[in-house]
Amino acid sequence: MTREAAVKWCLDRSLIFVDFFNGSIIYVRPNGQIAQTEVQSVTRDDALLREAVSKLGSINQLRQAQEEAGELIAAINQYSRGRIGPSVLAEEIADMEIMIEQARVIVGDAAVDEHKKFKLQRLRAMVEGGVGFDGVQGA
Repeated sequence: MTREAAVKWCLDRSLIFVDFFNGSIIYVRPNGQIAQTEVQSVTRDDALLREAVSKLGSINQLRQAQEEAGELIAAINQYSRGRIGPSVLAEEIADMEIMIEQARVIVGDAAVDEHKKFKLQRLRAMVEGGVGFDGVQGA
């Protein structure tokens, strides 16, 4: 993990980044306590993903992706209202990421990457230009 990834890890969890070294992130919890955690990135297991799609079926896994998307939407709503904490939201994100990885196996990584590249370029233009989806210049 890079220092930039460690900062993103903290920001994604609404934590204050302090430092990153030897694979550990030092951060400040919302209650003001300083904490440290080791973060190891989880690598994609292509063989497992292909086997899941093969055994469980493409349509079944896409339907499961729909279900997980609904659960993630509900979790985001609950999190934004303070009803659940970041750990519960992280669990739903993990479920959705696994289903997205299976969907990538079904439709092909190259097709997804092509669309993702375009959308990331568009996002960069919005961030750097300060223009939102509504076309209004940000403050």
